[in-house]
Amino acid sequence: MLELRSEASTPRLAGQFIRDDVANLAQQAVDRQAETDPGLREYLAGDGYHKCVKDTSYPLQALAQALLIDEPTLFASYAIWAEVVLSNLGFPHARLVGSLTAIRNTLVATLPEAHSSVAAEYVDAALDILSDALTEPPSASPEGAPLASVATRYLDALLAGDRGAAADIVRGVVAAGAILPDIYEDVFRASQREVGLMWQSNRLSVAMEHYATGATSAIMAQQFAIERHGTGGTRRFLGACVEGEQHDLAIRMVCDVLQSQGWETFFLGADTPRFTLVQAVEEFRPAVVGLSATWLFNVDHVSCAVRDIRDARPEVMVVVGGAPFDRIAGLAGKVGADAHGGSLLELPAQLDRLIRLSDQL
Repeated sequence: MLELRSEASTPRLAGQFIRDDVANLAQQAVDRQAETDPGLREYLAGDGYHKCVKDTSYPLQALAQALLIDEPTLFASYAIWAEVVLSNLGFPHARLVGSLTAIRNTLVATLPEAHSSVAAEYVDAALDILSDALTEPPSASPEGAPLASVATRYLDALLAGDRGAAADIVRGVVAAGAILPDIYEDVFRASQREVGLMWQSNRLSVAMEHYATGATSAIMAQQFAIERHGTGGTRRFLGACVEGEQHDLAIRMVCDVLQSQGWETFFLGADTPRFTLVQAVEEFRPAVVGLSATWLFNVDHVSCAVRDIRDARPEVMVVVGGAPFDRIAGLAGKVGADAHGGSLLELPAQLDRLIRLSDQL
C-alpha cells in the first residue's frame, strides 16, 4: 500500500474542497489540458467539450474520495482501472496521463497550498505507477477454482441471452450435491466479477451487463426460495448498500448465504439513506451490519455510515464489502469497520469469530 506524507497534510479538507467544486475544477482542467493537446482540441468541438468535462469529473471525484479517507492507494486503483477502460476504448495512454496532469496542475493553482500539496502527492503517486497498468484485466474465474467449469457454462448461457439454460445449469449442479454457499461464491459471484471485467475491457455492452445481472438476480431468488431454511436464526445480520450505491446483488448474496447457515437476516437493498440505516439498526437490533459499496465513489459514504452506526449502537459489529475493499488491503479499517467481508464461504465463520471476540471485550 502506498504510504504518503506531506508536511502540511490535510487530506480530508482537501477532499471536501474538491468534492464541493468538482464541476468547476473539471472545466478548468479540460481547458488546461486542451492548451497542450492538439488532438484534444479537435475532440472538444461541439458536444465533445461537455462530455470531456463530465469525464474529467470522475477522476476528481475519485481523488476526493481517496483524500476524504486519507488513502492514496484508492486513487491509484482508480487510475489503473481507468487506464484499462480507456485503452480498450481506443484512447491513447497519453490522454489519461494528460488529464491527470492537468487535474494536478489545476488543483495546485486553485486550492490553498496546504490542500494542494497533499492532492498533488496523490496524483503524482498514481502517475508513477500508471505506466505499469494492465490493458487486459485478469479473469475473475481461474481454471482451478471450484465449480469453475460450471461458472463458465453459466456465463456462456447468460451471454447468449438464455436465462432458462443458465437456470438449468444451476439446478443441475444442485442435483449433483452442490450447496447454496458454493453456488453463490463459485458460480454467481464469480460470473458477476467476470461480467464486470468484460465490461471494463470493452468486451461487453452495458445492456448485456444489465441483462446478466438481472438474470442472476432472478435465478438467485428462485434457488433461494427452494433451499431457504427459514428465519429462525439466533444471530441477526442487517445488510444494505450505502447511500448512492445502486449495485445490491453482492449484499443480497451475503444475506442469502447467512440465512442458509442459520442467521436471521434483514436486507435493506440499494441506496439506503444514512438515517434509514440507523433506524433499521435501532429497530432490528442486529449483531452485525454489512455495508456494500461497489463504486469507489461511495467509499466515504461507507465511512459516514459506519460512524452513524457507532454513534447509535456502539456494540454492533460492522463488516464492509465491495470492489474497493476487495482490491485494497486495510481499506475496511480506514473506514472504521471491524472487518472486510471477503469470501462468502468463509463469512459465517468469520462473523461468528467477530461476535465471540466482541463478547469477550
